[in-house]
Amino acid sequence: MTRRRAFLLAAAVVCLALAVIAVLAARDVGSWQAALRSGDVEAAAAPPGNVPAWSVDEVAPFGLARRLLGIDDDLAFRRAVALFRRAHTRIPSFDTGLEGTALRVAAETALAHEIRSDPTAARASAAANLLGVLTVLDSTSQAGGSTPIERGIFEFQDAIHLDPADEQAKTNLELLYQLTSLPNTPRGSTRRAGRSHSGASATSPGHGY
Repeated sequence: MTRRRAFLLAAAVVCLALAVIAVLAARDVGSWQAALRSGDVEAAAAPPGNVPAWSVDEVAPFGLARRLLGIDDDLAFRRAVALFRRAHTRIPSFDTGLEGTALRVAAETALAHEIRSDPTAARASAAANLLGVLTVLDSTSQAGGSTPIERGIFEFQDAIHLDPADEQAKTNLELLYQLTSLPNTPRGSTRRAGRSHSGASATSPGHGY
């Protein structure tokens, strides 16, 4: 076999291998898209204690499809939100109990990581807002009463700094200001009268907590 023929044969083998990898990666991309859709549906419909896997057994090597899609940050955010739902069931006996407190620690760790590492401002802001909610719950529970409620104010402020359009964080910050203000102050009077403000700025209100 001549050197030229050997070179052409090697090139053909490489091209065939790349084509196979491309087909496998395309299959994995489709699997990831389906996994994200089904995981989101499961997260919305399932009980709070359930955390969807949002995972795929990739066939292409080196996690190629996941790298091409660039979804690692998105997956981390989804899982942090799922942990939040586990830790904040709105069932007082659970949320303030030992199990609920342990789940809050796990959720707070995941959300804090999101705030530091997620390059998308809207997601980082949403994580800071959710962390603020858990911090308020920590500060008012018997198990976590040593957490200062001012930390919740800081987290909501951080959320607004990360994304000034985060209406939920604005509303939560204003609600917390009202709850912590003295009765003879304007915010304290608003809380006593049972009225709600539009948030930390003059924008439309959200639901809060």
